[in-house]
Amino acid sequence: MFLEKDFRYIRHYRFTMRGRKAAAPVLAVVAGKGEYSILDALEQAYAADEAYVATTNGEIVELVDIKSFPKMGAVALLFHRSHPDAADPSYRKKTGRKISVRAANREADEEQSVSAHVIVRTKPHAEGVYDVLFEEIPGLPLSVIQPIFARALNEYKYEFTDKRGREQETHTVLRVQGVKSESVTDALRTGHFGYITLSKPADAPFIDSEDTFKPLDQKMKIRIQQELEPKTWIDVLGKLARNARNDGWDGFQVDLTMDDDRRKTIKVDRGQEGKEILFVRAEQVHIKNTDLPTCSPNVIDAFVKSVLA
Repeated sequence: MFLEKDFRYIRHYRFTMRGRKAAAPVLAVVAGKGEYSILDALEQAYAADEAYVATTNGEIVELVDIKSFPKMGAVALLFHRSHPDAADPSYRKKTGRKISVRAANREADEEQSVSAHVIVRTKPHAEGVYDVLFEEIPGLPLSVIQPIFARALNEYKYEFTDKRGREQETHTVLRVQGVKSESVTDALRTGHFGYITLSKPADAPFIDSEDTFKPLDQKMKIRIQQELEPKTWIDVLGKLARNARNDGWDGFQVDLTMDDDRRKTIKVDRGQEGKEILFVRAEQVHIKNTDLPTCSPNVIDAFVKSVLA
């Protein structure tokens, strides 16, 4: 997937960040000088060069910049993902029927990288719950950034006095949840379903009993050949899901293609058949008068302000 210069997709999450011990006070994202805060935890991890994770194939995901936007009530974090062995990107030029290709050769000490912003609003949605806006970048999902957050908060110990007057020490525990704001019915008004994927535990009696092989899930793919209408999809898919589960197929997922040509896999959980489904949808944000690079060394102010506007 190629990144455009003037827009990005943003996903909305909520980060719940509360003390490991139930009696501990909840830390604010930003606090006064010398006070405990989420921002202080991240800044300490960054200063100690510990705000990173390494993947099994040699890639590094790391926090590279932090910037506060007090007037907009937010803190922006910039993360990089670098790959030392990634192939150099290429550019092509077509003149008539003639095509030439040029590789963007890198220096010996350079690594191909991408960057993504994570914007945390400083006003809590609820106690210890904060709205987070994530810049969706191919190759840099939130799932690889989340451990950096969790590690920084886990290492950031803070003290408090419990109800009995005893001094206690704890740390902050992170829980991430996507904000489901789009309904399948609304998405179908301009989009359409594609495939249904069923799954169940595989039954393979031919496999030996010496633990050499282990059967995993068995899958079935079903093509939806006729358009399902927003008014009828719940009943049609609900009936199919119930019939599939009666036949032993526990997993039921359907692919949804939306009006921006992006695809979403919708999971129909047991007991959810015949009901509306909400999912997390990426929102497109246009950035005016600024070309967004695939990788930036610093937080891009224009991007953050456009997202928060």
